[in-house]
Amino acid sequence: MNSYTGTMIVNGSTINANIARSANNGGNDQGGGGVFNNGGILDINAATITNNVATDNNGNGGGVMTVGGTVTIDGGTIASSDAARAGGGVENNGGNVTLTNVTLGGAAVADGNTAGINGGGLHATGPAQRRSMAGRFRTMSPRKKGGLCGTVRGR
Repeated sequence: MNSYTGTMIVNGSTINANIARSANNGGNDQGGGGVFNNGGILDINAATITNNVATDNNGNGGGVMTVGGTVTIDGGTIASSDAARAGGGVENNGGNVTLTNVTLGGAAVADGNTAGINGGGLHATGPAQRRSMAGRFRTMSPRKKGGLCGTVRGR
């Protein structure tokens, strides 16, 4: 976890098989099975983020979640992750997220990111900003709304 005053840099790492639980919190600001950024600066470079889960209630961002702050993900893969609510791969709740040359999901269905409601691969809530440049979006499975989804007013 990275706080609003911090900077976290992840270079060429594997983040695999982690669980974020939010059973006692009904807010949309809980999750981040692989990595959670709480308003700080997060730079992820050439990382493999797989098999992570944000469970219970409003678990968001199975692979990566940010609440505010700035996240830059350059290269790498975010796959096989699941969120109970939104953003199976990445959940952006009011932050600025840039994805460059990132693969969300994979060739096989089992490699895909899934979400209970919105954005199997990527979901943005509130005044969030997101950019994607030259990435790949594959095998994403939300149970209700889009593989890539934006929602206003925290819905």
